Amino acid sequence: MKDLILVGSGAFGLEVFSWIESAVGFNKQFKLKGFLDSKTISFGDSHFCDVQILGSPSEYEIKPNDVFVCTIGNPTVKKMVVEELQNRGAKFINIIHNSIIEFKNITYGVGIIVSPYCVISNNAILHSHVSINLFCSIGHDAVIGRYSVLSSHCDITGGVVLGEEILAGSGVKVIPRVSVIDRTVLGAGSIIMRSIKKAGTYVGNPAMKLL
Repeated sequence: MKDLILVGSGAFGLEVFSWIESAVGFNKQFKLKGFLDSKTISFGDSHFCDVQILGSPSEYEIKPNDVFVCTIGNPTVKKMVVEELQNRGAKFINIIHNSIIEFKNITYGVGIIVSPYCVISNNAILHSHVSINLFCSIGHDAVIGRYSVLSSHCDITGGVVLGEEILAGSGVKVIPRVSVIDRTVLGAGSIIMRSIKKAGTYVGNPAMKLL
């Protein structure tokens, strides 16, 4: 059985900690060892989280039995931390809650997190180190690029292509067959009606680029 380390002890990391016992493979393929975080102070005796912060990602000595998943919410920071760990030999696994609904022929990379009550449809592709929060839906033939983060209640419909390092706020909806360029922020509640070809922050219905 592998020792799982969550990289990042912020809000999303603590959410994943809270449901990790219901993840596919928990206590069969892996058990939880602790967190890595640049904030190396433990949570304290009164905190609901009862596992340790083992050290910072840059200083932690990787053990042969360790596996990792990154729970950092900022896609750019996530990429930097993951690549540094991978360069030192870290192995990443997928953490998927057992309540999700999976259709046929889904392709997963590595280091993926899928939170409770999500739906992933036929032929969807989730590239490595994608994080998906509660109650999201991924439509048929959709593609989610590396290091992207979907906040809760996002609806990524059929044929959508999201680039790398996308940050989608809560309640974002992307209509079918729209594409979004790398390193774009989609503001909470925004509806993406047309393809986005210039990186930036987009908000509203229909979503428009902030100046």
